[in-house]
Amino acid sequence: MHGRPGSQSRSPLAQPARTAVGGSTTTCDTIKVYYVKEAGAGTFKLQVDGVDAVGFENVSAAGTLGQLGIATITTTRAAHTVKVVNLTGTVRIIGVGFEDSTVSGLVVINVAQGGIPMGGGTNSMTGQATALANFQAFLADLTPDVMITENKESSAYFATALSTLFATTAAGAPNMDVIGVGSPPLVTNDADQVIQNAQLKAACEAAGYVYWDSYLPFKSYAKMAALGFEGDGVHVSSAADQYRAMLMLRDLGVFNFYGRNSSQRQRLQHLLIGKPNDTGLTADIGTDNVFGYNLIVKLYQGLSLCDAAGTEFANLNFAGGG
Repeated sequence: MHGRPGSQSRSPLAQPARTAVGGSTTTCDTIKVYYVKEAGAGTFKLQVDGVDAVGFENVSAAGTLGQLGIATITTTRAAHTVKVVNLTGTVRIIGVGFEDSTVSGLVVINVAQGGIPMGGGTNSMTGQATALANFQAFLADLTPDVMITENKESSAYFATALSTLFATTAAGAPNMDVIGVGSPPLVTNDADQVIQNAQLKAACEAAGYVYWDSYLPFKSYAKMAALGFEGDGVHVSSAADQYRAMLMLRDLGVFNFYGRNSSQRQRLQHLLIGKPNDTGLTADIGTDNVFGYNLIVKLYQGLSLCDAAGTEFANLNFAGGG
């Protein structure tokens, strides 16, 4: 669990900032504190459950303006709280992350900040070298498995901005999978959204990433509005987002269709009649819809092909029993 992106707090006074989730302790074995390094910044210390964390009794936030600082505390797995105690000067704390390495599952971290253009000038995400360096450092430290990005920008700069962004993600997390999501129809300027989706598709293909099209299922803004999915004309409704999410999970092979696993298999013994004295002939036939729809057939010992009357006209036996 990581803090809200795009926010930070200043600690100019000698008062601790207690961090927990919902006012409670958090079960974890790793705690990460993200802060800003900048010229003239002060010092702070970190406490876990009210006790000074070893190696973090006096942390300096001085450094290059805007540089990302990451303090990682490894502790025993238990319910913990962490305090950031200001010692001198002013320190900017971005957020705190709690991690439990013993638990598997999906951890969602939002690193987006709405309203900031991706490109088109210095006041943009890709126009800020410091922001890109910090994002790269964050990815290298966190080593995410998957990043999903969806954008509503301008085709005038989108392709260039994507090239810059994907170079950063590749450098920070070379083993991370990236899914670029083509946005659904817009009430105005929809033609440019179509161009942007094509630019995103091309950028994903060039970088070896995955492009997923959420425009195509809706066909047009009029059809989307007829379903009550239009939202505010820019951001689709919650129901539309749920629908898109299910379509994505299906296409990525997580769900074949609502509520069912993608790997649908059944025994088809009748395809393997074989010779009368053959025993143990089995087969698995199923579908795997990860990035496409493929028929998988697994055969053991042999395959017999028969006509409608059951008369064998071809037989293939495998040496070694499989």
